[in-house]
Amino acid sequence: MYGLLNGSYGVANAEIQLLYKVVEAETTGDCYESKLAVTNVICNRVNSANFPNSIKKVVMQKKQFSVIADGRYKTVKVTDSTRKAVNEALRGKWIISDKVLYFNVKGLNSWAKRNLSYYDTIGVHDYFY
Repeated sequence: MYGLLNGSYGVANAEIQLLYKVVEAETTGDCYESKLAVTNVICNRVNSANFPNSIKKVVMQKKQFSVIADGRYKTVKVTDSTRKAVNEALRGKWIISDKVLYFNVKGLNSWAKRNLSYYDTIGVHDYFY
């Protein structure tokens, strides 16, 4: 299933603003495709029965997003490229599989790298399912 619950999940403006900040913080200085892929992962989690069912609950879930834990998402300046990637993902643009639920900085010896299947590298992140 691509798209955020195929349009049945109404995304509040506050959640979109939070998503802009989280994606910008996770991908600062990275390419548009990386921003789109990170947004896709967050939406995939919202769609998954294994994660909370809202953007805010997904990104605020403990020990999932380093930019939440360190507060970096609060200080970023959101770029037009990030807004475009988030908006397009929310309208259904996908560049990764809907099974991909994790990403880490490329090469990081993470839980995902040790326990999941590698999907692809986009920008500075490795993606896993």
